[in-house]
Amino acid sequence: MITPADRVVERIQQDRYHDHRSARHSDIICNHFILDLLKECPALANDIENAKVEYRLNVDVPGLTHKVDLMIYEVSDADGDPALERARLCMENKSVITAHGKNRKNRQSDLSDFVNLLQTKKPEAIVLGHVLVGTGIQYVNIPDAVKRKCQILGIDFDRDVLPRLSSGDQKLWEEFGTKPNSLDAATKTIEMMRTLPVKERGFTHELGFDFLLIEPVFVDNVNPPRVERENPFGINVDGQYEEMLRRTCRAYTSRWHTLAG
Repeated sequence: MITPADRVVERIQQDRYHDHRSARHSDIICNHFILDLLKECPALANDIENAKVEYRLNVDVPGLTHKVDLMIYEVSDADGDPALERARLCMENKSVITAHGKNRKNRQSDLSDFVNLLQTKKPEAIVLGHVLVGTGIQYVNIPDAVKRKCQILGIDFDRDVLPRLSSGDQKLWEEFGTKPNSLDAATKTIEMMRTLPVKERGFTHELGFDFLLIEPVFVDNVNPPRVERENPFGINVDGQYEEMLRRTCRAYTSRWHTLAG
């Protein structure tokens, strides 16, 4: 099965490196997820076809310091813009690939704020979370180290460095230095993300995500990136994504069709 992480890895392969200062991977994840969900969920597909709901990426929401990555919302004749009051589904994407020690707490806090706001403002909305967790124990920092060094030394990055990235060229470590992650960095990050509240099936009144998908990926900008399907974290990447789609469809159908009529 092709998961959102597969699409991100494809983009890294295309770009030759992961830029931790860019948010473009979130859009890739959302676009892949919504297309899969439309295939999985006839109720949602029909609502979109009949213009009852729409979806939009990167929605500004009062109360959050960042945009909601994906929102499915009811169409209003009075106001066509997405609004939390009309949200049926919201999804937030985060990644912790570099500098785990600093980033894991911040990203976990972002997700916690997100789910708390949704519970307060729109408790019946489906709340989804997605986290990419990097498993590499070291990485080459492209925007802050490589590009800066190229600029200082007059090296043509696009010609002389870019084609070598993610190719397995081990000389890159010596030329541009490494940024380390501890051996247990990914484990600690996943453990922290698993402390986020997740609802039991059917318990719509509980505080928490309806589903939280964690996908481990290997990315160090030197070796080819990959989705870590064989991992020590007990994560069945394909199985959990399939379950996310199924459970989201069941929640959407029961909350917005079976009960609403």
